[in-house]
Amino acid sequence: MGMLLLAATFSMMISNTISTAFAQSGYPNVGCIKQSMGVTISGLDKQTSDVSLTLPMVNVSPNSDHGEANVAIPGIGSGKLTIDYTRQMFSYQPQLSGFLGQTGPGYIESVKASDACADDGGQAGMIIPGLGDTGSMHLSP
Repeated sequence: MGMLLLAATFSMMISNTISTAFAQSGYPNVGCIKQSMGVTISGLDKQTSDVSLTLPMVNVSPNSDHGEANVAIPGIGSGKLTIDYTRQMFSYQPQLSGFLGQTGPGYIESVKASDACADDGGQAGMIIPGLGDTGSMHLSP
């Protein structure tokens, strides 16, 4: 029994290490955000207060960076925030998904890299069906 438990634990450690290794390319980030991005979400119809978080960004290919995190929006609940940067577009594209009450894919404007990396950051309007159509997301270095 002890040997089986040891083998299962070792297998899980290897499996976790492999999935982590595939998540990052090993290249430096191609966007102007080199490690993490500040994100503030505000103004959704059902939101009761602003939420701010720091989102780690990692390089996933020679032309793109990616960040994702679970986020809890007060008055709405928990879901997932993803932000992708592509060298071809020179912009950061945020997305919110998986929130209880969300009735369709959200629309969040992309933020030009030059705005997101400016000292005062960049603003994006957003519409999240079922949650609100007046919100905004602020991205900053």
